[in-house]
Amino acid sequence: MTYLVADIGGTHARFALAEGRALRDVRRYENDHFETLEAAIAHYLTDTAATCEAACIAIAGPVTQNRGKLTNRESWVMDGAALAAQFSWRFAQLVNDFVALAAIVPDVEASRLTVLQNGEESLAPKVVIGPGTGLGVAAVLHAESRWHVVASEAGNTAFAPATAESAEWLEIAWRRQPYIRSEDFISGRGLGFLHDCRIIAQGGEPTGMQAEAIYAGSVAGEVDCQQTLRCFSALLGSFASDIALSFNAQGGVYLCGNILEKLGSHFDQTAFMNAFTAKGDFTTFIEAVPVYRISSRDEDALAGAASLM
Repeated sequence: MTYLVADIGGTHARFALAEGRALRDVRRYENDHFETLEAAIAHYLTDTAATCEAACIAIAGPVTQNRGKLTNRESWVMDGAALAAQFSWRFAQLVNDFVALAAIVPDVEASRLTVLQNGEESLAPKVVIGPGTGLGVAAVLHAESRWHVVASEAGNTAFAPATAESAEWLEIAWRRQPYIRSEDFISGRGLGFLHDCRIIAQGGEPTGMQAEAIYAGSVAGEVDCQQTLRCFSALLGSFASDIALSFNAQGGVYLCGNILEKLGSHFDQTAFMNAFTAKGDFTTFIEAVPVYRISSRDEDALAGAASLM
């Protein structure tokens, strides 16, 4: 059976045909060329002269009851049942793009993994965490002889400071807004917020710098920017071990996402691991959880969507 799989972001849409987990006829289009997702799908099907029987579409936005819309392109409202009817498919499944990314974890090649902490491979629960525009979290659980992805909105849980320093940043953040989510600090857009809170805590004035400028400053040797990335890495480590404990993720913690890919060596793995293992009475437990960093590929979400069919 041939399926359409898609990875729909705010700027670009990727499509492919899947037979099992094998992908072919991969295409990438700019969303600005299309008024709707339906128009983009129709263009792809014409472009490739393809026919398919069903679809799995990963979108950069929330999905509820097989309906969703893009976070950064709200005019693209999607309904799986309506898409299936329009294109005469058996069904169309909408999933959050991070769910599709998480679906590749059980089969990811060892060559793509950087080991941050060794541990035993097992069928125990795994968690996947990825700071991007927001903070993606999903669990991967083994049951009935196969892996299942469980979506999560853990990135929107209340930020939990683990040190006196991060508690001070939270106090400063509360002056701006009453509810501070984990992703308000631990994400691409949160990086600038974290930087300003740090500067204010030191008695300075907020800079308004965003992620790209902070990264560039770190590369250029600016100490404040380097320290912000170190703090970002530590906050991600503390959050990741909270998630690992929440899911009893003895099968491993897998880090991914475009922010980590962009940071490269400026992601402070030492700061991450020091915060990850600082869990009081549960330090011994968390030190046994394997931790990996996955190198990303453009087609990961497409491959994940194919594996969900």
